[in-house]
Amino acid sequence: MLTVITSISVVAQTNYVSGFIVTHEGDSLSVLVDSRGAIRNAHLCAYKKDFDTKRVEYLPGEIKAYGFVDGKYYVSKDVVFQNDSISLFLEYLINGIVDVFAYRDINDDYYFIEKEGMKITMLDDKDQRVKIDGKDYMKKNNQYIGILKYTFNESPEIQKKSEKLTLNHSNLIKIAKDYHGYVCEGEECIVYEKRKSKVKFGIEALVGLDFHTLNYEGNVKSNIDYSFGLIGSMNLPWLNDNIGVNLLVKYGKYDVSSKVENFSSPTSGTITSRYSEGNNLMNNLYFSYTFPQGMFRPVFLVGFSYSIFINPKDIEVLTHTISEEYVNFSYKTSEVMESSFMGFVVGAGLDIPVYKDYKVSAIVQYNFMKDTGVVPIYDYNPLSIILGFKL
Repeated sequence: MLTVITSISVVAQTNYVSGFIVTHEGDSLSVLVDSRGAIRNAHLCAYKKDFDTKRVEYLPGEIKAYGFVDGKYYVSKDVVFQNDSISLFLEYLINGIVDVFAYRDINDDYYFIEKEGMKITMLDDKDQRVKIDGKDYMKKNNQYIGILKYTFNESPEIQKKSEKLTLNHSNLIKIAKDYHGYVCEGEECIVYEKRKSKVKFGIEALVGLDFHTLNYEGNVKSNIDYSFGLIGSMNLPWLNDNIGVNLLVKYGKYDVSSKVENFSSPTSGTITSRYSEGNNLMNNLYFSYTFPQGMFRPVFLVGFSYSIFINPKDIEVLTHTISEEYVNFSYKTSEVMESSFMGFVVGAGLDIPVYKDYKVSAIVQYNFMKDTGVVPIYDYNPLSIILGFKL
């Protein structure tokens, strides 16, 4: 799954939004910052002065900070993370008597805390694996509670709250803000986390134009049929606001055929023709990336495909020829199509925003699948043109 997501992120290209960078001298420059989600933002700041200028990239340590207008703010920090000293762009959550920062990798969220006279320290709440009598056990890790109580040493009340604190953005911002108010009455702290991306769900009605192709040891004929269905979607803001996971379910007709010729001489042999028609239930689970700007927004997708055939009508026709003359032929019902096929789907297309959250889409999907028999012998490769409307 990680490989799939990474591949989509490579295709994703850029997403420039209004922002700023802060140099080590303290100068703030208004620019367009490439926003690609919390994981990537922690390791690279890329920006342009405007859309027509050259892209500039900075690693942590090369600038003091960067951020997005009315959005997240990242500062460059040297930290100890999983026993390694590394430089990161940490998300600045709150600036006060106690500063709180966040970092996200592919596995989880991590938090750091800093105070005047105290080195920046990670709040570790991840369970630890311990070995007792030769067996592995998971031990709950409460080390962060001691660090919080030491940090909030001027307020016994807030120290007590630390004992039951669950680490997340809102809890840490609130407790640090309360501590600031207790210690420093004359100056407000600064909360930088003004907007947090939310998980969004969507549903899309679709109609499809399907080109069915059955491959079996010979010539293949494709037929055009139709389908209809739904696409459910969910974005993944912890990776990138523009990456989503989608489930497509569509139902329609199919009509396929194939022919295999087996001649022992130029004029004698057999011709085996197979025909199958019926209904098809196609299920695709895939990751997608949608470009965030423009009237026509390119979409790319890759994922898994599973197809079920319902009430198939299968016919196999065997024709014998001797000296170019038919001597006899036979036909019978056969299991031309297995009950199900599995494989992969790739696709590309366009999203066209219409009004607010409504949109229409046009996507081309190609499925390449094998039958699920003990010895797979059929390739089933439908190509679909899908028109959707987000409800």
